[in-house]
Amino acid sequence: MADKISDHVVLKDIRSFQKYLDAEKVDQAMNWAFGAPGVIAGIENIFFLVMIDEIQYMTQYI
Repeated sequence: MADKISDHVVLKDIRSFQKYLDAEKVDQAMNWAFGAPGVIAGIENIFFLVMIDEIQYMTQYI
């Protein structure tokens, strides 16, 4: 969807996240994923709600 609307900021972030995954840098990928909503909201001056499902599986990382 970001490619379709030419959102270069989001595309750059997606590429950064993919680099972490490809390099098996799980901690950096997870930190990026958890921080992305706040960063994007600040850059784009928009706000949205993030709902996390399956939180019981995340406790091993927190």
